[in-house]
Amino acid sequence: MTELRHKSVDIAVELCKQIITLSSAVIGLSVGLLKDSQKGGGFLIASSCFAILSIIFGLLFLMVAVTNINEHSEKIDIYRKSIKIPIGNQIFLFVLSLLSLIAHIF
Repeated sequence: MTELRHKSVDIAVELCKQIITLSSAVIGLSVGLLKDSQKGGGFLIASSCFAILSIIFGLLFLMVAVTNINEHSEKIDIYRKSIKIPIGNQIFLFVLSLLSLIAHIF
């Protein structure tokens, strides 16, 4: 694997791990706010669900990335559909969870 491709895989994996960590924090914040909420918890439950789905897609991305590295160690491409779809969904769902959390606050 060339050095540049190796670096791009490392960066994508680090991004995925950071989003998993932030999604876990969103779940904790949503549960904490749900306990003290006076408005109802529709947006908070949606926020938690989106964050859980984001974590699931992040784990799926990590599994696909490891599989692609093992099978195609010299020709690894971070722009394959099998890699782009899980990480794209993870980012999209994380943004939705944040927007749901913000909608509940305002």
